[in-house]
Amino acid sequence: MIYYIVNESFTNIMAFVSILFAFAFTIAAIALGKNLLPRDAGRAYAINGSKSVGKPRGAGMIFILTFTVTCALFVNLSAELIIYLILVLAAMLSGYLDDSASSPWGNLKKGLIDLAISVMAAVTYLIRMLPLTLIRKPIKNRFIRSFLYYVPYVTLAVMTFPAIIDATATPLAGALALIAGIFMAWKGLGLFPVAIACCIIAYLGGLIF
Repeated sequence: MIYYIVNESFTNIMAFVSILFAFAFTIAAIALGKNLLPRDAGRAYAINGSKSVGKPRGAGMIFILTFTVTCALFVNLSAELIIYLILVLAAMLSGYLDDSASSPWGNLKKGLIDLAISVMAAVTYLIRMLPLTLIRKPIKNRFIRSFLYYVPYVTLAVMTFPAIIDATATPLAGALALIAGIFMAWKGLGLFPVAIACCIIAYLGGLIF
């Protein structure tokens, strides 16, 4: 966002400001969010696992959120980079929800989520790279250009929709985030703010419901 309103001659200054912002945001997020982090319940098969009881877990969510917000404010984001940021945030969010769950997620569920995120990242990358490597001439066909433009968004939607209902603390929280996301997108908000807002709504919905 800030990238678009600052002259390019201030790039070095903005890079330094972004570092200071990330540092301050991390400190504030840790101070405000440390009590919201899930607690370790102990590990039955780990050596001295009982000593870890009560320690906070999932702190990586704070750092990834800091990284995502900093990129949104200070980086020139393309549609592809926005998708990558969402996938990074989704990967960390899945781990956070696993830590927060009353009973740990099974390896199958976690593996399927990781696989879905990996496939979405691969599809997004290949959609951009394959035409560059296999097609040397500009694509003029309107249908093909439209297809290549919308495939990443369609893939992201199709592969994440089941997780909207299944991966959240309660299906109602996921449905609420979905409805809010559709409304915000219909009002013209960009992909990144809609994704961030939906993550927050899903988390708060899980706490309420």
